[in-house]
Parts: sequence; C-alpha cells; structure tokens
Amino acid sequence: MTLPVAVVGMDFREGPSSVRAQLKAFDDSPESPSARLRESLLCEGLARIESCSRIEWVLSARDPAWAAALLKSGLLKALGPSGAGRRMHVKLSTGALHYLLRVTLGLESVAEGEHAIGRQVLKGFEQAHAAGTTDRTLHLCWHALGRVLQARKETGIGSSVGIQSLVVGELGSTPKSAEVQLLGRGEIGRQVHSALTREGFERVTTFARAELPRFHERAARSAVVVVATGGPAPWLELPPRTDWPLVIDVGAPAQVLAAEGWRALGLDALLTRRGLTLDAEALATLHTLADEGTEGLREALESAPGHHVLHALESEKRRFFEDDVGAMLAELPAKEARRVAETLRGFTHRLLEVTRRASRVP
Repeated sequence: MTLPVAVVGMDFREGPSSVRAQLKAFDDSPESPSARLRESLLCEGLARIESCSRIEWVLSARDPAWAAALLKSGLLKALGPSGAGRRMHVKLSTGALHYLLRVTLGLESVAEGEHAIGRQVLKGFEQAHAAGTTDRTLHLCWHALGRVLQARKETGIGSSVGIQSLVVGELGSTPKSAEVQLLGRGEIGRQVHSALTREGFERVTTFARAELPRFHERAARSAVVVVATGGPAPWLELPPRTDWPLVIDVGAPAQVLAAEGWRALGLDALLTRRGLTLDAEALATLHTLADEGTEGLREALESAPGHHVLHALESEKRRFFEDDVGAMLAELPAKEARRVAETLRGFTHRLLEVTRRASRVP
C-alpha cells in the first residue's frame, strides 16, 4: 500500500548553506512553492524542517509522488541558473517515513547520532500545526516522532553529539588555557559553550549581539572566536588581525562578513569533516528505534480511515448548512431559527469529533 507521505529536501551533501538559505527565503516569499501547492489542493498537509545542515518539506497528499515532483521543481526554479545542476532528494511512502525517523534520530547527520536535530524536527511540526498546515497524516507522524525521541532519551545515547562536537574537534590542538570568544546565546551557542566547558577549555566567554563592543575588544586578542548567531545574511565584521587566529562560523547562512587576517572556517567546511561516530552498540540501538518507529507509524497510517473520508464529511456539512438548513430556517421566526441552527451545528460538530477520534486523528 502506498502511503500518502513524501519528503522533499536538501542536506549538507547536496547543497551549501547559502543555497539552502535561498530555498528557505523563496519559500517564505509571496511566490512560495509550498503555499501554492496547498492552494492548488494537491497537498493536504505540509511541514518544513530546518537545521544548520538541512531543509526538508514533509507533505501528505493523495498523489505524493506528483506533489513532491511539483514542489521540487518549484523550489529549484527559485535558484535560477545556479539550480540547474543542484540535487534535491525525494522520499516516498514507507521510504519517506523511514528517512524522517533517521533524520530525527541523527542517523543522517555528519555527527552520527546528533541529538539536537530531533527537537528541530518536532519544532517544524509544531510550527506547521500553529499555522494550520497539518492534517491527520502529519499529526500521526508528529506524535510518532515524539514517541521515538522519548524512547531515545531513555537510552541516554548521544546526548552531547551535534555541531558543537564538530567545533570542539577543530580545537584539538588548541591549548585549554587559550581565550575563546563565543558570539551567540541561542540554542547552538549554549550547546557549543557546554561542549567547550566539558572539554576543559578554561577561558570561554559568551556574548550576545547587544554586547558587540565588548566582544570586538576581546576578539582583537583572542586565539579563537566562534560565531553562533542566526541571521538572513552576513553581518559581522571582525577586527583586523595579523597573526591569523581561528574563527569558526556555524551560522546558516554565514554570519561573518569580513575577517581580515583570520583563518575562517564556515559551516559548509565544518560539515565535510568525518570521524564523529557512535559505537556499534549505540548505533544498532538507533537503527532499531528507526525501524520499529517506521513499522509502527506505517501500521497507524494504514489502519486509520483515509483523509478523503473526513474531507468528504466536512464538505457535506458545509453543503447541508448552506443549502438545506438555510432554506428550512427561512420559514421560521428569527429566535427559533437561531435555536435550531445552534442545535444542528452542535450535533454535526460532535458527530465529526467522534469520527475523528475513531479515526485516531489527534
């Protein structure tokens, strides 16, 4: 049975952070390919997942292959001539579910078993739910991913693995007494700070954007600067140096605009590094969680009534009130007409809620 799910995306292997940022910006514009797909009724539900190493669109549709092809084509057109040779992956049906679970568990990350990506996946579904772009299929996916992440949490595997591990790996030959200035107090900034502290670095100072004057003063003499801010374009100018200290910019897109006399390492270069792997037992546990989660989600999707059933009920409800009820109430006194209308609306609402619960619609 083909499931009504597809994933379209671009990860660190398929395009640099600047291209992924371009895709995001275009999808946020009035020409948004994903919004147009939903407006055309070729897609019932859609969620977008963003992280420093990937951007993914998860969609549900009666014809997921066709919807995914249209979305991919629309996104690549946004890149203009530079998009001609770009790759975007498309996963369908059970393959899409398995891929989504692998991404959530960090099995598709550079740092094998990356922990933070799971929260970013759930955040994408939460934002889609708040925007009203989820449906029964995506609700089931969302809750299944949450259960798998909880199961992973209980194993304790890879709780400190992520981009922060790549940053620490680049500082292997740096003395632990060296000054490290960290710009950014968001989630990634906090993770980098914790990782550096665990690794034994003794002089790590964290700054927010509001503290730029003091940051620039310290950066003028520090051995290492790590930039972990988020912004739509490069904006940070580092003080010129002549001794070539290291600046690691983990922003997506890059945040450093100018760094004269610095050795600059951006996110794309960082993501080409290898060697951060889990031990065989931990890796086997995550693979088992992905496989079992896929099977459970597949069964849930196959056993629940099709989305078209609920859609048909909603359509019939609207037709009933617009045509039949309107004509009937026109012959009644206004007060009685309101009472009858409220009674009918309450009944149809309860009927649909019972249907949703029986269909396991969250």
